Amino acid sequence: MGRPDRPALATVRVLRTTAGVEEDITVTFGYGAGESVPFERIEKLAAELHAEHGLVSLLTCLRPARRDLTVPARLEPPAVPVTFSVADTDEAVRHHRLGDGTDPGAWTRLRELMSARGEQRPGS
Repeated sequence: MGRPDRPALATVRVLRTTAGVEEDITVTFGYGAGESVPFERIEKLAAELHAEHGLVSLLTCLRPARRDLTVPARLEPPAVPVTFSVADTDEAVRHHRLGDGTDPGAWTRLRELMSARGEQRPGS
């Protein structure tokens, strides 16, 4: 998916659970050096996805990599969380800014946030 001026990849994982069906969707966009990542649009996107598609949570991460999304044959740094949006009990979407994608301490902030909410870690 994507287009030549904005490469993108997506994967979808669908699981049957005792509560119904769970979807885990990952979307990756390529940005080049000097391009700004539109962090300010994430909160609105999460609210729209919740209202129109029942989004439960959205974790946004950033990592340095190739703009064309190809992967070299060497170890690269892991992604770092930037935002975490979650649907709350009152049906509002709470948006939490965790960092700018350069501070690994954002993983600790995410873990603390999720512990306070009594939720599982992403990917667990």
